[in-house]
Amino acid sequence: MNKKYLDILLLAVLLIVGTLVSFYFEPSLLVSITFFYICPSVWLSYRSPKHIKRITVFSILVTALFFVADYIAVSDKAWFVSSIFGYRFLGVLPIEDSIWAFFGSYLFVYCYEYFFDDIRHKVYERKLKIFAMGTSLAAVILAVLILINPQLLSIPYAYMWLGLSLGLVPTIFVILRHKNIGFKLLVINAYSLVIHLPFEISALKSDQWNFPGKNFIGWVSIAGVRFPIEELVLYVMLTGIIILSWYHLFDHKD
Repeated sequence: MNKKYLDILLLAVLLIVGTLVSFYFEPSLLVSITFFYICPSVWLSYRSPKHIKRITVFSILVTALFFVADYIAVSDKAWFVSSIFGYRFLGVLPIEDSIWAFFGSYLFVYCYEYFFDDIRHKVYERKLKIFAMGTSLAAVILAVLILINPQLLSIPYAYMWLGLSLGLVPTIFVILRHKNIGFKLLVINAYSLVIHLPFEISALKSDQWNFPGKNFIGWVSIAGVRFPIEELVLYVMLTGIIILSWYHLFDHKD
């Protein structure tokens, strides 16, 4: 049997195990992240190590950008994430958020490279350096605004605006510009969806996170839990394709 079919089988097993553990044992968020993201990432890295450096650099930059967005969203009470650690970045952001952002982006990009584009690329492309500069600028602006007046970062309907600007707009742009990769993006996004739907439901049931704010465009109820429409669309349904869109914008030589 082709080794990649075995990889798909193992990813499916890890997903099932992670889902069962999250629903029946109600572990900490870090444990759920380990099953849903870290274990598959480690396995794919072992199977094809030539992508590790490149995707690690990209994932660090995504994590840094998410850190800025996370602070803005939390300032609007878009979400609150529980933590097993006694320390929060800037007093509000849990360490688990950064772990999730890194391994979430790492896993889906690694899946794309391993299953659809399994060739060696340069670690540092010119577009990646542009992404690094943009992320650094965003971090500097965040720091300055926090020092001046943190209330300036409390933007009503932050989840929606962040989703539009950092999620939907780049995704639509990439899909329209690179129509030949649409099927590949949809396949990886389908994997993202089957991870995030059970993860969302189990996380809400075990109080790993919640949505204390009121600035949402609406709410949905699935399997006994209630969460914002923004969460359904941007996190549950589109995380994979959003991450890959950023990858094609700034770290993939088309």
